[in-house]
Amino acid sequence: MILRPAVAEDAAAIAHIFHDAVMRGAAQEYSLEERRAWAGPAPNPEGWRARIVSQSILVADVQGHPCGFAALAGSEFDLLFVHPDHTGQGLAKALHGELLTQAKKAGRAKLTTFASHTARPFFEKQGWKMVRSNCVKRRGVVLNNWAMTRSI
Repeated sequence: MILRPAVAEDAAAIAHIFHDAVMRGAAQEYSLEERRAWAGPAPNPEGWRARIVSQSILVADVQGHPCGFAALAGSEFDLLFVHPDHTGQGLAKALHGELLTQAKKAGRAKLTTFASHTARPFFEKQGWKMVRSNCVKRRGVVLNNWAMTRSI
């Protein structure tokens, strides 16, 4: 596994990782309606291309193929997704660890995130603390997640 900054050419792979992680990976915790509201009807490479250009996203490559990604936005751990075919291989832990290192170098003392039901156990194992339940609305559907914090 190699961790590297995302480039515009990663947009299609990132779009598929995100869509598959939500649609397949979160299937036990979220209904089909909720997952469609969250991920959209299909992968959206152009939307991700714009996000890659405007935000620093870290990619985990396995044998030259993006299989996971994560991002910080200031003091918020904004994204952490691994393709369902690659869970349990240490990608999320490696991405998380690298972003913590980057946050510490940037002088951050505390981070926040909004973790899905699927991601909450992972974040708790990494030392994050649940602050409260949270609701967000996507495409007219209310989704529940968890506001969490972690000191660095």
